[in-house]
Amino acid sequence: MGDCCSLLICLFFLRSLKIATTEIECPPVTTHSQTFEAVIQAAELIKSTEEKNRTREKAVKLKQENIILWDNALKERKQRFWHTLMNANKSRLYTRWDQETPEFIPRKFRPKLVLGENPEITEIRIGRAKHEFRSNILQMETYSTIHRKKLEVVEESMTQFIADISPTTAVKEELTELWRMEVAESEEKSVQIWNMKERFLNKKRHDEMLNNSYQLADETWQEVLQNKSTNNRIK
Repeated sequence: MGDCCSLLICLFFLRSLKIATTEIECPPVTTHSQTFEAVIQAAELIKSTEEKNRTREKAVKLKQENIILWDNALKERKQRFWHTLMNANKSRLYTRWDQETPEFIPRKFRPKLVLGENPEITEIRIGRAKHEFRSNILQMETYSTIHRKKLEVVEESMTQFIADISPTTAVKEELTELWRMEVAESEEKSVQIWNMKERFLNKKRHDEMLNNSYQLADETWQEVLQNKSTNNRIK
């Protein structure tokens, strides 16, 4: 009887042990080859990072050794970019004003009222004002093109300069990236300045329209000038 009980207990224990082992998920077995590959990959990553750091340090050192030329080129490019941007955007803004109905011409281009002036002379001065305004638009477009070409010359010169002082392709790429980062920062500041200037010009135009300084009711500025000149002549 005692042997039977012992046998039953052993069978129950073995069955419980089997169930427990099947419920436990064993971690995958890592072979020596897999461990070795992981170590190699980690070593290569460390080596690559160290090489990049050395390359960057070399690039920064070369930049500092040529800092005067570098800064002068950056300043030159900044000026050329600003004049390219400003002239192009301002000419587009003026063109839009010129094509509006009624057309708007900035105060500095508009002829002043001359009491008792002959209407024919008034008409000639109005035509000359329009011509001067539109000529100014063409002039700004030309200036924008001129400065853009000079900007391209600065870029070409820096590209050649970086290639000349770089001992390796990696250093050249790092120097080029440093130049691009500084150029992007400079251009962003120029764009912000133009945005403020554009808001100022539009506000000035808006204020002049509200103050009727260039038009009365639905009359354009030149019609106002003509009417006032004729009325003063009659009086």
